Amino acid sequence: MNVVIYDGDCGFCQYWIRWLLKHDSNERLLFADQYSAFFQSLPVRTADSVMLIAGRHSYTKSDAVIEILAAIGCRKLAFAGRLVPKVLRDALYEIIAKYRHRLAPKSCEIMPDAYKKRFIG
Repeated sequence: MNVVIYDGDCGFCQYWIRWLLKHDSNERLLFADQYSAFFQSLPVRTADSVMLIAGRHSYTKSDAVIEILAAIGCRKLAFAGRLVPKVLRDALYEIIAKYRHRLAPKSCEIMPDAYKKRFIG
């Protein structure tokens, strides 16, 4: 099971979750926001970062983004991301994370019913 943990109060994060839902045609990803009971039950926690729980592994920051892209079939993009040194990838991630609330509206449109089954609480 691959579960993407994200900030449910962030319009930027919600935009990218919608993008993932549209591009994950094989439905390899499930989603939970960081305020969910699922996330609160995890022994591993992170703040201000997307997180991917993939089996027994967990990934954060740019590693999570790369693994998420690989999971939905964007292998070339994931490969290119791995070529960039982690310290640079994470620095870019931190800049985007710092300004993410300014990059998109605070609220998002209602999630279509077809996608609701992909969210766990």
